[in-house]
Amino acid sequence: PGYSVLPETGALDGYALRWGRRPAAVVLDVMMPTMDGWTVLRKIRSNPDVSKVAVVVVTGMDPEIVGHEARRLDVAHIVFKPASPRAILEGVDAASIGEVTGLSAGNVATKIHRIKAVLARRFHQQGAR
Repeated sequence: PGYSVLPETGALDGYALRWGRRPAAVVLDVMMPTMDGWTVLRKIRSNPDVSKVAVVVVTGMDPEIVGHEARRLDVAHIVFKPASPRAILEGVDAASIGEVTGLSAGNVATKIHRIKAVLARRFHQQGAR
């Protein structure tokens, strides 16, 4: 089980993509050369076919500035650079689970993190016996 990835080379390509089906999530870099990610996201939010899709933003910008804009544009999850592929995938997982459960992706990510910590402690304790 995994995700099918439809890579795009730039913001205009991504926005021009004809959605054959609704994606589970869109991973969007805020800093792109042709059109910034916020502009692309506003266009996504204005398209009724994909306006509710979960969006994971990847950025190296100041968290306070990003947080304000992300809340305004209903971003499901923010991943800060430098970001590993695993961190991005966890953001997509949290966004996808959040969409299904109705929980915010941030709440899902926090719960996943807590569950992993509990399991790690339990396995560590069992291994110490």
